[in-house]
Amino acid sequence: MGVFSFTVSMIAFACPYIYYSSNLGPMMTSLFGGTGLIWLLHSVGETTGRINNDIDQLLKRKSQSVSDRITPSSKSMAQKTRLRSPL
Repeated sequence: MGVFSFTVSMIAFACPYIYYSSNLGPMMTSLFGGTGLIWLLHSVGETTGRINNDIDQLLKRKSQSVSDRITPSSKSMAQKTRLRSPL
């Protein structure tokens, strides 16, 4: 959550300066669109020449790795909640 709040606060702080001081105005769309396009190309894997089953297996592996990263913290939160409960 810390990285997200930092990023949002930096965008909220910097956007008015970019918009007015740099005289970019509506061209800021290309700034954010270009950044989003670079992120999209980086995060989405190449699927040319792969069949649907290969793509499904890659996505399952990726989702399992994400769930492995999420699961330990959620387990520790559940344990902390149980420790605090009066029952």
